[in-house]
Amino acid sequence: MSEDNGNAVTLAGGEEIDVTIGGKRKKVFVRQLPIEDIPKLAQATGENNGFGDESTMVRLYLGEGQLDDLSVLDMDAIGAILDKGEELNLRFLHQFLRRQQRRGKVFQSLGETEKPSSKSQPKSRG
Repeated sequence: MSEDNGNAVTLAGGEEIDVTIGGKRKKVFVRQLPIEDIPKLAQATGENNGFGDESTMVRLYLGEGQLDDLSVLDMDAIGAILDKGEELNLRFLHQFLRRQQRRGKVFQSLGETEKPSSKSQPKSRG
């Protein structure tokens, strides 16, 4: 399934939810993020000593062009967008972070096995 709501097309789509914007009930489309936005979500999630940067997360979940000014959202709308965005994206983000951790361990172990020795390099016979 593919959704295009004026935003980048994502394979898994997302979901429309009702929120209050400027005092009126409206629908917004909360995206399942495309792969290129997952590192941005990981960074936003880790900001502020692990409390996250929720305004960035809301912008990621809504995508470009849906809402330019987040101040028109009431607190319930922000919470609903974040909750739906997490429902759609956190499982994959968790898998992404596990892969990153695993790769980090591989590269760390490579660095440990390839430490330069304290012996001087052999001289070439030239």
